[in-house]
Amino acid sequence: MPVLRLISKHVETAVNSIKKSIDNNPLQNQKINTLLCEAGLDRSLLQSGFKQIYGMKIKEYQVKQRLEYSKVLLEEGLLSIKQIAYKCCYHNQNSYTKTFKKHYGITPKKWQSQQKQTPLYRSNTQGNDQIILVDRTYRIIPTLKQNNRKQ
Repeated sequence: MPVLRLISKHVETAVNSIKKSIDNNPLQNQKINTLLCEAGLDRSLLQSGFKQIYGMKIKEYQVKQRLEYSKVLLEEGLLSIKQIAYKCCYHNQNSYTKTFKKHYGITPKKWQSQQKQTPLYRSNTQGNDQIILVDRTYRIIPTLKQNNRKQ
């Protein structure tokens, strides 16, 4: 069982700052050395502090955030998988697909097709129209009023 060490407020602040930087720029391929300069800490202290607070290494967190962003792009369906791979800092589609499958147990293409097969249905009445989210696109469907129809 790993021994938990107390980390100083300075280290905790630096680690939180690094996490925030990654969250705000998930597609920016930030090198660990650049993050070290931002934090003003040595490599082992930053890495151990990050792992203690967030349960994973900095690089693992960066990959996780890029993959989460790639899922958004896959869901939108506007870019090809190859384009998404490059946009998410992968040098080729194969390395992206391999990493995606390692984390989610499914290829990006299969994940994307599953999302298309499970449409969301939400209805919300606004005036005389009903807004329904189908296949992640909005469609306005006019409601029929029984008393307004002519027979």
